[in-house]
Amino acid sequence: MKKFSACLLCLIIFILSTFQAVSFAEEGDAAATKPDIQVGTSVLSIDEAALNAAGYKFVDDTDPDILYGWPYNLYTRAASESAYGGNVIFSMGQVSATITYAFSGTYLAVVFAETYWAAEVVVTIDDTEYGSFTPHNASVEKETPGDSKVIFVKDDLAEGDHVVTITHKTAYTSGEDNVKADGTAYYDNDAFFDCLIVENQNRVIPDEVTVNTKMNRYALPGLTGRSGQRGSGKIHSVRADFFRSLRSWAVLDGSRIVRVPA
Repeated sequence: MKKFSACLLCLIIFILSTFQAVSFAEEGDAAATKPDIQVGTSVLSIDEAALNAAGYKFVDDTDPDILYGWPYNLYTRAASESAYGGNVIFSMGQVSATITYAFSGTYLAVVFAETYWAAEVVVTIDDTEYGSFTPHNASVEKETPGDSKVIFVKDDLAEGDHVVTITHKTAYTSGEDNVKADGTAYYDNDAFFDCLIVENQNRVIPDEVTVNTKMNRYALPGLTGRSGQRGSGKIHSVRADFFRSLRSWAVLDGSRIVRVPA
């Protein structure tokens, strides 16, 4: 009887260690994996390699999935040493311009270049307006882009697909009626868009998992768990040697187990 009890206890310990081999931190700790990017952060100060390693990516103004509304001109850009990718797309003297982009995940940051006659930039996600921002800088030469900086950050969107729409309004930050090169008077209507930052949904499964990275970094597109949802927790500890012997990694996320091919 004692031998049976001892064997049973060992079996229970083995099963528990199996399911605890890869665990997730508390929900509050998940924020630690998000980029440390604030409104006002210069885009050139962001470490792109570290950003990618954390599961995020830049979406440059040249990305073909970004939809622009007139008067943004896809074939005319302004060079800027302070911009991601070395240039920005611009709209000058009109506020009818729009920018639309579809993305997935819980995170979005928007980057515009500062300028003198800056238009007010309005950020709307899934038909909800989240705020407006005017990247005015009185020290920047008129009708040119200055430093590219983050003007908007949202890091707690619902999991899933989203659409961001960026529109413009006339601002009055410069405090003057502006007569431009063509002799026409304008208010502050200029916008120099640089890039977006979003979660990278097209990750490649690496050779090994890494402690303290988000589960969806290792997920292939369409991979689901028992509930039909992708894992979204943070890997807390790893027993890779055991799972590789099964030719798979078993990841426990609450009551769901997601298996990622090795």
